[in-house]
Amino acid sequence: MSESKEGLKDFSKKLLNPYSPVVTLLAGGFISSYVNIVKVSLPYILYALELWFVSACAYQIYSNGMENMKKIIGKHKDEILKLEKSVHEKEIQIKTNVGLIEARYGEFSEYVKKTKYKTLSKKIVNKFSYIDAVQIYNYTIGTKTNTEHIEIKIKYDTGAEYEGININVIKQQYYKIEKKVYLDFLEIQKMYGNIQVSNLYEDEKIQQLFIEKSFLLLDYLSEENNPINQRVFILVAEMINDIDLESELGQLIEDEIDDCVRSGILGSILSNRDYMYYYKKNKMEKLGRTYFSFNDIMDGENKIITIVINSNSINMKDREKLINEVIAYYEEIYSKLFK
Repeated sequence: MSESKEGLKDFSKKLLNPYSPVVTLLAGGFISSYVNIVKVSLPYILYALELWFVSACAYQIYSNGMENMKKIIGKHKDEILKLEKSVHEKEIQIKTNVGLIEARYGEFSEYVKKTKYKTLSKKIVNKFSYIDAVQIYNYTIGTKTNTEHIEIKIKYDTGAEYEGININVIKQQYYKIEKKVYLDFLEIQKMYGNIQVSNLYEDEKIQQLFIEKSFLLLDYLSEENNPINQRVFILVAEMINDIDLESELGQLIEDEIDDCVRSGILGSILSNRDYMYYYKKNKMEKLGRTYFSFNDIMDGENKIITIVINSNSINMKDREKLINEVIAYYEEIYSKLFK
Protein backbone atom coordinates (compact mmCIF):
# COMPACT_ATOMS: atom_id res chain seq x y z
CA MET A 1 0.00 0.00 0.00
CA SER A 2 2.79 2.43 0.90
CA GLU A 3 4.63 1.58 -2.34
CA SER A 4 1.50 2.47 -4.41
CA LYS A 5 1.21 5.82 -2.61
CA GLU A 6 4.87 6.60 -3.23
CA GLY A 7 4.49 5.68 -6.93
CA LEU A 8 1.42 7.91 -7.32
CA LYS A 9 3.24 10.74 -5.57
CA ASP A 10 6.25 10.49 -7.91
CA PHE A 11 3.97 10.34 -10.96
CA SER A 12 2.14 13.47 -9.80
CA LYS A 13 5.39 15.34 -9.33
CA LYS A 14 6.60 14.41 -12.82
CA LEU A 15 3.26 15.25 -14.37
CA LEU A 16 3.07 18.70 -12.74
CA ASN A 17 6.72 19.54 -13.40
CA PRO A 18 6.77 22.86 -15.43
CA TYR A 19 9.11 21.19 -17.89
CA SER A 20 6.90 18.20 -18.42
CA PRO A 21 5.32 17.85 -21.89
CA VAL A 22 1.84 17.98 -20.46
CA VAL A 23 2.41 21.25 -18.57
CA THR A 24 4.27 22.73 -21.58
CA LEU A 25 1.41 21.89 -23.99
CA LEU A 26 -1.17 23.19 -21.56
CA ALA A 27 0.76 26.42 -21.01
CA GLY A 28 1.32 26.94 -24.75
CA GLY A 29 -2.31 26.25 -25.56
CA PHE A 30 -3.44 28.61 -22.84
CA ILE A 31 -1.17 31.45 -24.03
CA SER A 32 -2.20 30.95 -27.69
CA SER A 33 -5.86 30.97 -26.85
CA TYR A 34 -5.45 33.97 -24.58
CA VAL A 35 -3.60 35.95 -27.31
CA ASN A 36 -6.22 35.17 -29.97
CA ILE A 37 -9.09 36.03 -27.70
CA VAL A 38 -7.74 39.04 -25.82
CA LYS A 39 -5.49 40.30 -28.66
CA VAL A 40 -2.66 41.26 -26.27
CA SER A 41 0.52 42.76 -27.65
CA LEU A 42 3.77 40.83 -28.05
CA PRO A 43 5.56 42.32 -25.01
CA TYR A 44 2.86 41.02 -22.72
CA ILE A 45 3.24 37.58 -24.23
CA LEU A 46 6.94 37.72 -23.67
CA TYR A 47 6.37 38.80 -20.07
CA ALA A 48 4.07 35.82 -19.58
CA LEU A 49 6.58 33.44 -21.11
CA GLU A 50 9.35 34.95 -19.02
CA LEU A 51 7.22 34.53 -15.87
CA TRP A 52 6.45 30.92 -16.79
CA PHE A 53 10.14 30.21 -17.47
CA VAL A 54 11.26 31.73 -14.17
CA SER A 55 8.59 29.78 -12.31
CA ALA A 56 9.62 26.60 -14.05
CA CYS A 57 13.27 27.17 -13.15
CA ALA A 58 12.40 27.95 -9.55
CA TYR A 59 10.28 24.83 -9.32
CA GLN A 60 13.01 22.73 -10.84
CA ILE A 61 15.59 24.10 -8.40
CA TYR A 62 13.23 23.50 -5.47
CA SER A 63 12.35 20.01 -6.69
CA ASN A 64 15.98 19.01 -7.20
CA GLY A 65 16.91 20.50 -3.83
CA MET A 66 14.18 18.53 -2.09
CA GLU A 67 15.22 15.33 -3.82
CA ASN A 68 18.83 15.83 -2.83
CA MET A 69 17.78 16.73 0.70
CA LYS A 70 15.71 13.55 0.96
CA LYS A 71 18.61 11.47 -0.29
CA ILE A 72 20.94 13.08 2.27
CA ILE A 73 18.40 12.65 5.08
CA GLY A 74 17.78 9.03 4.04
CA LYS A 75 21.50 8.33 3.98
CA HIS A 76 22.02 9.87 7.43
CA LYS A 77 18.93 8.09 8.72
CA ASP A 78 20.41 4.75 7.67
CA GLU A 79 23.68 5.70 9.35
CA ILE A 80 21.84 6.72 12.53
CA LEU A 81 19.95 3.41 12.56
CA LYS A 82 23.21 1.52 12.15
CA LEU A 83 24.79 3.54 14.95
CA GLU A 84 21.77 2.96 17.22
CA LYS A 85 21.98 -0.76 16.52
CA SER A 86 25.71 -0.73 17.23
CA VAL A 87 25.17 1.21 20.48
CA HIS A 88 22.46 -1.27 21.55
CA GLU A 89 24.77 -4.19 20.85
CA LYS A 90 27.55 -2.49 22.82
CA GLU A 91 25.18 -1.90 25.76
CA ILE A 92 24.27 -5.60 25.81
CA GLN A 93 27.96 -6.51 25.60
CA ILE A 94 28.82 -4.10 28.44
CA LYS A 95 26.04 -5.48 30.65
CA THR A 96 27.23 -9.02 29.95
CA ASN A 97 30.84 -8.09 30.73
CA VAL A 98 29.80 -6.25 33.90
CA GLY A 99 27.88 -9.33 35.02
CA LEU A 100 30.93 -11.51 34.38
CA ILE A 101 33.20 -9.06 36.19
CA GLU A 102 30.85 -8.93 39.20
CA ALA A 103 30.65 -12.72 39.27
CA ARG A 104 34.41 -13.07 38.99
CA TYR A 105 34.93 -10.36 41.60
CA GLY A 106 32.52 -12.16 43.93
CA GLU A 107 34.45 -15.41 43.43
CA PHE A 108 37.76 -13.63 43.93
CA SER A 109 36.48 -11.81 47.03
CA GLU A 110 35.27 -15.10 48.49
CA TYR A 111 38.65 -16.69 47.72
CA VAL A 112 40.49 -13.80 49.42
CA LYS A 113 38.31 -14.09 52.53
CA LYS A 114 38.80 -17.84 52.76
CA THR A 115 42.55 -17.39 52.31
CA LYS A 116 42.61 -14.91 55.19
CA TYR A 117 40.65 -17.30 57.43
CA LYS A 118 43.07 -20.07 56.51
CA THR A 119 46.07 -17.85 57.27
CA LEU A 120 44.55 -16.86 60.61
CA SER A 121 44.03 -20.51 61.54
CA LYS A 122 47.56 -21.55 60.52
CA LYS A 123 49.18 -18.74 62.49
CA ILE A 124 47.38 -19.80 65.67
CA VAL A 125 48.28 -23.48 65.21
CA ASN A 126 51.91 -22.61 64.51
CA LYS A 127 52.11 -20.17 67.41
CA PHE A 128 50.90 -22.51 70.20
CA SER A 129 52.32 -26.02 70.44
CA TYR A 130 49.41 -27.27 72.58
CA ILE A 131 46.81 -26.45 69.87
CA ASP A 132 45.98 -29.37 67.58
CA ALA A 133 43.65 -27.49 65.25
CA VAL A 134 41.59 -24.37 64.56
CA GLN A 135 38.21 -24.75 62.85
CA ILE A 136 36.05 -21.90 61.55
CA TYR A 137 32.33 -22.46 61.01
CA ASN A 138 29.47 -20.37 59.64
CA TYR A 139 26.19 -20.51 61.51
CA THR A 140 22.63 -19.24 61.13
CA ILE A 141 19.66 -19.20 63.49
CA GLY A 142 16.23 -19.23 61.90
CA THR A 143 12.62 -20.31 62.23
CA LYS A 144 10.32 -21.89 59.71
CA THR A 145 6.66 -21.01 59.36
CA ASN A 146 4.24 -23.19 61.31
CA THR A 147 6.92 -24.99 63.24
CA GLU A 148 7.53 -25.53 66.92
CA HIS A 149 11.29 -25.64 66.55
CA ILE A 150 14.18 -23.24 66.13
CA GLU A 151 16.70 -24.45 63.57
CA ILE A 152 20.40 -23.70 63.97
CA LYS A 153 22.67 -24.60 61.09
CA ILE A 154 26.47 -24.76 61.21
CA LYS A 155 28.69 -25.33 58.20
CA TYR A 156 32.45 -25.78 58.07
CA ASP A 157 34.27 -22.94 56.32
CA THR A 158 38.00 -23.50 56.71
CA GLY A 159 40.71 -24.15 59.27
CA ALA A 160 44.16 -25.57 59.94
CA GLU A 161 45.57 -28.64 61.73
CA TYR A 162 48.90 -29.44 63.27
CA GLU A 163 50.88 -31.79 61.01
CA GLY A 164 50.34 -35.47 61.78
CA ILE A 165 47.15 -34.93 63.79
CA ASN A 166 43.91 -36.72 62.93
CA ILE A 167 41.06 -34.22 63.23
CA ASN A 168 37.44 -34.55 62.22
CA VAL A 169 35.32 -31.55 61.26
CA ILE A 170 31.56 -31.11 61.16
CA LYS A 171 30.96 -30.49 57.46
CA GLN A 172 27.37 -29.48 58.08
CA GLN A 173 25.02 -29.93 61.01
CA TYR A 174 21.45 -28.91 61.86
CA TYR A 175 20.27 -28.55 65.44
CA LYS A 176 16.55 -28.32 66.14
CA ILE A 177 15.50 -26.90 69.48
CA GLU A 178 11.94 -26.70 70.74
CA LYS A 179 10.78 -23.12 70.47
CA LYS A 180 9.53 -23.23 74.07
CA VAL A 181 12.95 -24.42 75.29
CA TYR A 182 14.73 -21.78 73.21
CA LEU A 183 12.57 -18.87 74.42
CA ASP A 184 12.72 -20.00 78.06
CA PHE A 185 16.48 -20.31 77.78
CA LEU A 186 16.80 -16.78 76.34
CA GLU A 187 14.70 -15.42 79.20
CA ILE A 188 16.87 -17.14 81.82
CA GLN A 189 20.00 -16.01 80.01
CA LYS A 190 18.77 -12.40 80.04
CA MET A 191 18.06 -12.59 83.79
CA TYR A 192 21.53 -14.06 84.32
CA GLY A 193 23.09 -11.21 82.32
CA ASN A 194 21.18 -8.57 84.29
CA ILE A 195 22.37 -10.07 87.58
CA GLN A 196 25.98 -9.96 86.35
CA VAL A 197 25.88 -6.48 84.83
CA SER A 198 23.98 -4.87 87.70
CA ASN A 199 25.86 -6.84 90.36
CA LEU A 200 22.64 -8.18 91.85
CA TYR A 201 24.19 -11.26 93.45
CA GLU A 202 22.96 -10.09 96.86
CA ASP A 203 19.39 -9.46 95.72
CA GLU A 204 17.66 -12.57 97.07
CA LYS A 205 14.34 -11.85 95.36
CA ILE A 206 15.85 -11.64 91.89
CA GLN A 207 18.07 -14.64 92.56
CA GLN A 208 15.10 -16.68 93.73
CA LEU A 209 13.12 -15.83 90.59
CA PHE A 210 16.10 -16.78 88.44
CA ILE A 211 16.58 -20.10 90.28
CA GLU A 212 12.87 -20.99 90.06
CA LYS A 213 12.65 -20.34 86.30
CA SER A 214 15.91 -22.19 85.73
CA PHE A 215 14.80 -25.31 87.59
CA LEU A 216 11.46 -25.32 85.81
CA LEU A 217 13.34 -25.49 82.53
CA LEU A 218 15.73 -28.17 83.89
CA ASP A 219 12.77 -30.31 84.91
CA TYR A 220 11.27 -29.98 81.45
CA LEU A 221 14.60 -30.80 79.76
CA SER A 222 15.03 -33.90 81.92
CA GLU A 223 11.77 -35.34 80.56
CA GLU A 224 13.09 -35.24 76.97
CA ASN A 225 16.56 -36.73 77.12
CA ASN A 226 18.32 -35.94 73.84
CA PRO A 227 21.72 -34.37 73.02
CA ILE A 228 20.26 -30.93 72.29
CA ASN A 229 18.32 -30.74 75.55
CA GLN A 230 21.37 -32.08 77.39
CA ARG A 231 23.46 -29.20 76.04
CA VAL A 232 20.83 -26.63 77.04
CA PHE A 233 20.62 -28.36 80.44
CA ILE A 234 24.38 -27.90 80.89
CA LEU A 235 24.23 -24.21 79.99
CA VAL A 236 21.42 -23.52 82.44
CA ALA A 237 23.15 -25.54 85.18
CA GLU A 238 26.36 -23.57 84.65
CA MET A 239 24.48 -20.30 85.09
CA ILE A 240 22.88 -21.62 88.28
CA ASN A 241 26.29 -22.65 89.63
CA ASP A 242 27.62 -19.17 88.96
CA ILE A 243 24.74 -17.44 90.74
CA ASP A 244 24.23 -19.97 93.54
CA LEU A 245 27.58 -20.95 94.98
CA GLU A 246 25.92 -23.63 97.12
CA SER A 247 24.48 -25.41 94.09
CA GLU A 248 25.18 -29.14 93.82
CA LEU A 249 24.88 -29.29 90.05
CA GLY A 250 28.66 -29.50 89.44
CA GLN A 251 28.89 -33.28 89.20
CA LEU A 252 25.60 -33.40 87.37
CA ILE A 253 27.06 -31.21 84.64
CA GLU A 254 30.05 -33.53 84.23
CA ASP A 255 27.70 -36.53 83.95
CA GLU A 256 25.60 -34.79 81.28
CA ILE A 257 28.67 -33.85 79.25
CA ASP A 258 29.59 -37.52 78.97
CA ASP A 259 26.43 -38.14 76.95
CA CYS A 260 26.48 -35.13 74.63
CA VAL A 261 27.20 -35.82 70.97
CA ARG A 262 28.65 -33.11 68.69
CA SER A 263 26.74 -30.37 70.47
CA GLY A 264 29.67 -28.49 71.98
CA ILE A 265 29.63 -25.83 69.24
CA LEU A 266 25.91 -25.40 69.88
CA GLY A 267 26.77 -24.43 73.45
CA SER A 268 28.88 -21.53 72.24
CA ILE A 269 26.16 -20.35 69.84
CA LEU A 270 23.43 -20.45 72.48
CA SER A 271 25.47 -18.94 75.28
CA ASN A 272 26.93 -16.29 72.94
CA ARG A 273 30.20 -16.38 74.86
CA ASP A 274 33.48 -18.26 75.14
CA TYR A 275 32.58 -21.88 75.76
CA MET A 276 34.72 -24.85 76.77
CA TYR A 277 33.74 -28.50 76.49
CA TYR A 278 35.37 -31.92 76.35
CA TYR A 279 34.58 -35.61 76.01
CA LYS A 280 35.17 -38.55 78.33
CA LYS A 281 33.11 -41.34 76.79
CA ASN A 282 33.43 -40.78 73.08
CA LYS A 283 35.71 -41.91 70.26
CA MET A 284 39.30 -42.59 71.27
CA GLU A 285 40.75 -39.75 69.16
CA LYS A 286 38.71 -37.25 71.15
CA LEU A 287 40.17 -38.36 74.45
CA GLY A 288 42.68 -35.94 75.93
CA ARG A 289 41.31 -32.97 73.99
CA THR A 290 39.59 -29.86 75.22
CA TYR A 291 37.42 -27.92 72.80
CA PHE A 292 37.06 -24.19 73.13
CA SER A 293 34.64 -22.19 70.94
CA PHE A 294 33.75 -18.53 70.70
CA ASN A 295 31.61 -16.35 68.47
CA ASP A 296 32.76 -13.64 66.11
CA ILE A 297 31.51 -11.69 63.10
CA MET A 298 33.76 -11.74 60.04
CA ASP A 299 32.78 -9.62 57.04
CA GLY A 300 29.20 -9.49 58.29
CA GLU A 301 28.93 -13.28 58.72
CA ASN A 302 28.33 -15.12 61.99
CA LYS A 303 31.31 -17.35 62.74
CA ILE A 304 32.18 -19.90 65.39
CA ILE A 305 35.89 -20.38 65.94
CA THR A 306 36.74 -23.70 67.59
CA ILE A 307 40.16 -24.25 69.14
CA VAL A 308 41.16 -27.89 69.68
CA ILE A 309 43.59 -28.12 72.63
CA ASN A 310 45.75 -31.11 73.44
CA SER A 311 45.00 -31.43 77.15
CA ASN A 312 48.02 -33.71 77.64
CA SER A 313 50.34 -30.86 76.64
CA ILE A 314 49.17 -28.37 79.25
CA ASN A 315 48.47 -28.06 82.93
CA MET A 316 44.68 -28.02 83.05
CA LYS A 317 44.79 -25.57 85.94
CA ASP A 318 46.34 -23.03 83.58
CA ARG A 319 43.95 -23.62 80.68
CA GLU A 320 41.97 -20.40 81.19
CA LYS A 321 45.17 -18.35 81.14
CA LEU A 322 46.36 -20.15 78.01
CA ILE A 323 43.02 -19.67 76.31
CA ASN A 324 43.14 -15.95 77.05
CA GLU A 325 46.56 -15.85 75.40
CA VAL A 326 45.11 -17.58 72.33
CA ILE A 327 42.21 -15.13 72.11
CA ALA A 328 44.57 -12.14 72.47
CA TYR A 329 46.75 -13.49 69.65
CA TYR A 330 43.65 -14.19 67.53
CA GLU A 331 42.50 -10.58 67.92
CA GLU A 332 45.96 -9.29 67.04
CA ILE A 333 46.22 -11.33 63.82
CA TYR A 334 42.59 -10.67 62.91
CA SER A 335 43.07 -6.90 63.14
CA LYS A 336 46.07 -7.15 60.78
CA LEU A 337 44.36 -9.38 58.22
CA PHE A 338 40.96 -7.69 58.15
CA LYS A 339 41.76 -4.03 58.84
